[in-house]
Amino acid sequence: MICPRCSTRNPKDSANCFNCGQNIATSSDPSPLANGTGTNGYRDQDVARAHKDQATKLKDENYRQAALVAPMHLFFFTAVDRNGVIRFFDIMQGKDEFSVAETATTAPRLARCRETVYEVPRTAQVHHVHRNYGSYNQANTPSAFLAMNQFAKACGLTQVTKTAETLNQQEALPTWDGIFQGLGCPTRSFSFKGVASLTE
Repeated sequence: MICPRCSTRNPKDSANCFNCGQNIATSSDPSPLANGTGTNGYRDQDVARAHKDQATKLKDENYRQAALVAPMHLFFFTAVDRNGVIRFFDIMQGKDEFSVAETATTAPRLARCRETVYEVPRTAQVHHVHRNYGSYNQANTPSAFLAMNQFAKACGLTQVTKTAETLNQQEALPTWDGIFQGLGCPTRSFSFKGVASLTE
């Protein structure tokens, strides 16, 4: 039986789909070709499409898992702006620089930045923005803490506090969850919307 939800081929007497759990005991099988040709009486293109969809899902999941554990040294900080609002920052260590970024919802930009917008899936509602404010060369600024403090001084931020340090996105997930909760958008469910370079 081919699952009507995910197109996975299941044994003939299956009650539920082995891939997605859909109840298929009462669902009807796709119609076989009138002349009986095709794979087990099913249209060859339907079977090929089901295999392709499964391969795409597996490839996407493998890519996502690889991205989560890829080396990425991140430092997380909070700081308080001139209006007393707590702001959330992440600093990524590159080969010879520290890039300073902020995750925000409604807080105004602090300087020129490259802003990436993420939205709640299937809505026009903004989930959060991620603002990359630029980088500090490690030759002149040898630590993430110094980079954050220099940025804070330039933007009038106070009470700089390091909250976490992680080596990949998998380790960083609980910290991101805390940031989203602090911003009032606790769900991890968001998708890319767009990116723009902005001035103050």
